[in-house]
Amino acid sequence: MGKLLFWIAVIAAVWIAIKFAQSSARRAGGRAGDASKDDRGEPMVKCAHCGVHVPRSESVPAGHLHYCSGAHRDAGPQGR
Repeated sequence: MGKLLFWIAVIAAVWIAIKFAQSSARRAGGRAGDASKDDRGEPMVKCAHCGVHVPRSESVPAGHLHYCSGAHRDAGPQGR
């Protein structure tokens, strides 16, 4: 019975160590060192028509305004 409890404890300790290592790697972005600029994401912009926030790279720009889609760009800014 003592050997069984010993092996259960060893297996549990290994499992906990693996889970800890995985969560640490996930928080670090899978690499060691400081977080790079890419880990912070990208700026969000607000659609001038409906107000939804989208990443700047996915927005549809029109002058100084940004839209979430071509249809909202064509509809123009929403009067508020």
